[in-house]
This record gives sequence, C-alpha cells and structure tokens, in this order.
Amino acid sequence: LSGGVNVPGPAVAARLREHPAVEAAEVVGVADDEWGQRVVACVVGDLSLEEGRDWVTAAHPRSWAPRQLLRLEEIPLLGNGKVDRRRLEELAR
Repeated sequence: LSGGVNVPGPAVAARLREHPAVEAAEVVGVADDEWGQRVVACVVGDLSLEEGRDWVTAAHPRSWAPRQLLRLEEIPLLGNGKVDRRRLEELAR
C-alpha cells in the first residue's frame, strides 16, 4: 500500500523483467513516512530509476511506478531457492 493505492509487487516485478536491460527483478515495499510504503525495484541489470518508472507506467498506472531503484549483482535467495525478501527489504532501507 503506497499513497493509499494497493500496488501489486509481483505485477510490477514481472513488467520490469520484460525490459531488455533487466536480467532479474523483484519489488519490495519499505516503510515511508509520506507514502506509508515506498515501492522499491530491486534489479539485476543496467536500468535507471527513470527508465524503470517509464517502463512500468507504459503498461500500468503511474501509482505503480517504483519510487526507488536498487541495482544488485544478484537477487538474494534463501537455501530453498526462493527470493530472500527480508534481505531485499534490508538492502532497500
């Protein structure tokens, strides 16, 4: 929930993964005093925040656009192969 809008992270991440410069992407929400939660795109690849916002809003509402972009070497995984969302949230803070 960001600015009173329910932002579906999996849909935003799926859209980001479609960008040719993105190898992998996940989206997390981080506590924000102004917005409630800030949408943070965690990406592996060469993508700027502006490019990511434009790419997402070409297919989804503007309210779904990431407010922050975190470039990573790889998406952290748990031992079972699932995304380590807690670690992503820590990195995004």
